[in-house]
Amino acid sequence: MRRLSILLPALLPALLSPAAPLSSAIPGDRQLVDYFRDEVTTLSSNCLANIQSREDWEAKRAEYRRQLQEVLNLYPIIQI
Repeated sequence: MRRLSILLPALLPALLSPAAPLSSAIPGDRQLVDYFRDEVTTLSSNCLANIQSREDWEAKRAEYRRQLQEVLNLYPIIQI
């Protein structure tokens, strides 16, 4: 706790300062921002597009759960 009370005043200005404007950023940053904005838009518009009813969800739920566990590095669960 003491360490936090020492570090917090030193880090507070950095945490509260606004992010650097994109115009002063590295040249490739604009391309990355555009790329990720496009990817998020694509993924958001297609999210659960094939789920139209509760039955659809229940049929796909186990696979979606497995995919989530894989992304979170929880699949396969190793028994020790």
